[in-house]
Amino acid sequence: MRSKRYQILYIGAFLILCLIPSAGLLLGGREDSAEREGRASMPSLLTEDRQLNLYYPAQAGAWFEENFAWRKELVSLNALVQSGLGVSAQKDVIVGRDGWLYYRETLKDYTNQDQLSDRALYDIAHTAAMTQEYCAFIGADYLFVIVPDKVTLYPEYLPYYYAHKVSNSSNRTRLKEFMEQEGVHYLDLTDPLQEAVKEQKANPEMAGYHLPALYHKTDSHWTNEGAAIGADAILTELGVEHRDYRGAEAEVTKDFEGDLEAMLYPAFPAEEEEVWYDPAPAYGYLNEVESTYDYQIQTVSGGEGQSLLMYRDSFANALLPFLAESYSMGYFSRAVPANLLFDLSSSAPTAVIMEHAERNIPATAEAPSILQALPSALTPKDPELSAADARIACETEEANPYFTRVSGTFETAPAAGVRIYADPGDGILYEAMPVFRQSEQEEGFVLYLPAEALPASEDSARQIRVFLSSN
Repeated sequence: MRSKRYQILYIGAFLILCLIPSAGLLLGGREDSAEREGRASMPSLLTEDRQLNLYYPAQAGAWFEENFAWRKELVSLNALVQSGLGVSAQKDVIVGRDGWLYYRETLKDYTNQDQLSDRALYDIAHTAAMTQEYCAFIGADYLFVIVPDKVTLYPEYLPYYYAHKVSNSSNRTRLKEFMEQEGVHYLDLTDPLQEAVKEQKANPEMAGYHLPALYHKTDSHWTNEGAAIGADAILTELGVEHRDYRGAEAEVTKDFEGDLEAMLYPAFPAEEEEVWYDPAPAYGYLNEVESTYDYQIQTVSGGEGQSLLMYRDSFANALLPFLAESYSMGYFSRAVPANLLFDLSSSAPTAVIMEHAERNIPATAEAPSILQALPSALTPKDPELSAADARIACETEEANPYFTRVSGTFETAPAAGVRIYADPGDGILYEAMPVFRQSEQEEGFVLYLPAEALPASEDSARQIRVFLSSN
């Protein structure tokens, strides 16, 4: 009898818990409209023409899933319970040891899964070499920078079942070989950061660090201290005089909210420590800026008269102040692809930096820089060339209205080292930038020609011939 009573109580408690989200909607527990932005809207039983909405059950389910009462609190509570068992309630977050969280997308870089082909890595390196040549033509130094994933520097806090690696090489280490072959000015920040981590662990008090780690435990990015070390390596590589912040006076405050922490516990994310240098990097903004997350930022400082054009991802949010201080003028862009066709003419930089997180290496093969194609010394009759079949399109982009974008795809990808040329119909060859789209496993190319010379049309696409060369 007692066993049956317990079963009834258990079932009753379970039903009450299940009813909380629904009952909460009636009691005003639903989140406000600002928090619901971008979520599903409440569906209607009837369509606009007064017919029965056959998709109502699925739409209502989607609406409830995103709008049920106390959603953040219940999601956070569920994540807290699962984290206590070493399990993540958020598919994009890995719960590690000692409170460390990892972005799941970076795991494949650590285990070396889903590596790019040699051709795709060549595409990245060769487009970088072509961009570097273009920058040199206008007198600007070029630097391609890789920022390592957090898991690359701090793998020891991963759950033990992620320790196995399928290969000893990674996209990052293999890319370095292709960059060297192509003569690209290249900097992998893994080396200076790993040296700093070793120094920090060996003698934290004497090393002059303010925090126990260079990357945040609950975020996918580095701390201001890690960014300062990265900036020092970049500016040293470019030969720019700068202030070295290692061991500088600083204040440590517990006011940083990690992006991974917020994903797991949206209702009550915990804050962790961040370091703020005193005095802070000295620079100002030339445009209206809300934060270093902004899409385009222009800076000014008392630097040595040099100017910087930098294309960046989210790692440069913390990096920007240190670089902005060291250049008299700075232009920081999150544009993908990098629109050098416009930005080089408008900013006239003395240095161009392309910064990429390790996890974004595959994406760099899909979006080469936007540059005007230059005539090649080769001709269509050159014996080292061979004709190739490709699906070709010509179009005009809103960002570059005076140029025609010529793009193409191959049925079979060329081997690594093979260059791509296009003849728009006048017998002059232009080298194209290679493109590899990982999601489609598709190899192609892109180049930009003046619209007055090649209008964007199907007729233009039909007259273009494509050639391949391994030299």
